[in-house]
Amino acid sequence: DLLQWMKKKDPGLEKRMEDIEVQMQKWNAQNANLKQSSLPDVIPVVVHVLYSNSAQNVSDQAIINTIQALNEDYGRTNPDTSLTPAVWKPIAASTNIQFCLAQRDPNGAVTNGIERRQTTAGPFDVDDVCKFYGSGGLDAWDVTKYFNIWICDLVPGLGGYGEFPTGNYSNTFGNVTDYTQIGRAHV
Repeated sequence: DLLQWMKKKDPGLEKRMEDIEVQMQKWNAQNANLKQSSLPDVIPVVVHVLYSNSAQNVSDQAIINTIQALNEDYGRTNPDTSLTPAVWKPIAASTNIQFCLAQRDPNGAVTNGIERRQTTAGPFDVDDVCKFYGSGGLDAWDVTKYFNIWICDLVPGLGGYGEFPTGNYSNTFGNVTDYTQIGRAHV
């Protein structure tokens, strides 16, 4: 739904996405012999929690559990790796990516990487309203330095969505997840 909405809003998007895919494949082919570092690429995460009641105001621990589950999935250390289908076993591997809650905000102040806002806006949809303070949401932190995740009440049937790479950074780049999908039981 999000991709269709974005394509309707930006008719040149599909062509740019195809161009990015071609560029990535060329780069991969030209750099196949690059030695991969054993150190993980660490991505600082900011979690924007939007809530109108206490059930939607997910706990810090649920957010920490979600980040841990992401790290297990991206690092291929999750407990269910033995269930990997045979067709994927030869190529299943760690991505060498690790997520951590941001320790500094864009102004350099100490943070736990979680910001919260009580709001009367919502439930939210794929139109990115949750990503703007002026419409009841919270603004993204610099998307070139942080991975932004918004946790909020989404319209029924929508568990979450992420923005596809387009070749241009935008102040909406990140992931949106329904508050009911947060925590280890849902990841």
